[in-house]
Amino acid sequence: MTKKILSCLLALTFCLLCFWGCAKKDEGVPDGMYSVTREGEPFILYVQGDWTDNRDSGISSAYLMNNGAFVSARYYTLYKDSLDAYIDECVSAYEGYSGFKAILRDSKAMLGGKSAVKYQFSFDRVAAEGANPVNTTVTQYYTVHNGDVILLSFYCLTQGYNEEYVEIFDKIRQEFVLCDKKAVNHSVPDDDTPKDMKLASFKGAEYLFYAPNSWTTDMSDKLTEAECADHGCNITVSAYLPSAQMTVEEYFELCEKSYKKDIGDSYLRIDSKQRKIAERDAVSYTYTVTYAARSYKISQTVFYFNDMFYSITYTALPENFDAHSSEVEKMLSEFKFH
Repeated sequence: MTKKILSCLLALTFCLLCFWGCAKKDEGVPDGMYSVTREGEPFILYVQGDWTDNRDSGISSAYLMNNGAFVSARYYTLYKDSLDAYIDECVSAYEGYSGFKAILRDSKAMLGGKSAVKYQFSFDRVAAEGANPVNTTVTQYYTVHNGDVILLSFYCLTQGYNEEYVEIFDKIRQEFVLCDKKAVNHSVPDDDTPKDMKLASFKGAEYLFYAPNSWTTDMSDKLTEAECADHGCNITVSAYLPSAQMTVEEYFELCEKSYKKDIGDSYLRIDSKQRKIAERDAVSYTYTVTYAARSYKISQTVFYFNDMFYSITYTALPENFDAHSSEVEKMLSEFKFH
């Protein structure tokens, strides 16, 4: 739940910057479309052939090159008493966006053959530091399926949003399929795997990352991610190629600036600690954020290796943070490069 709720905000920020259980029969694939669905999702997201697959981002998604249009599908735990209450909480967060303007809320929509709520709004986004804000229209469809909230989202530059895009988006919505999700828990044997742990880094990664056997891992689509058994925390590994030389501290200052901009005043750094990761100098930054009225405590460990900045990010509900700290320390201590 922690991963899915927090990722709602982080996914929106990212999106604007840039099959067994779910399988239809081959003949059921819509003409001229293809699936951009990540493994294990409780849906199938089909897009037209001219859309570019964006699953490498870790999200079932695609975009139209040079057109400012983006589509994504995600699922979240329905932790509220009703779908309307869940949407109200999301809308409350959206209202904090610069230039926010509500356009419509329609409770008579359909998604995947189920009743859905259509919500549409616009806001001013800044694609890059120093750039002028660009007004963007977001169209979302929310429905409940097997206890999860399924969210299909479309993003488009407001200036170019016309009837053609309405038809394109509606075609994607009409072909959207709901199904049973399949657990993804990859476990790759490795002779050097520490006791009571399993390899959690995807094949081809330049590093080895291990998680406790009790954690659920996800190495699909070039992800390194693990979630604790009680679903109250998760840990990820990500890499960033900088455009200029900088220190770890300078890199995190850029991250922090982005967090304050995207999350707002709820971001609060608690402390930082010097340490070693794979014999490299590293800093663990601990901070808290609040999103949609829920608080999270995060530890982001940053270090530099082979021209790349790496972040090992542990996100937890505050009450779960300390409970898994020893496991996180073990994961950090066992991290290594090939």
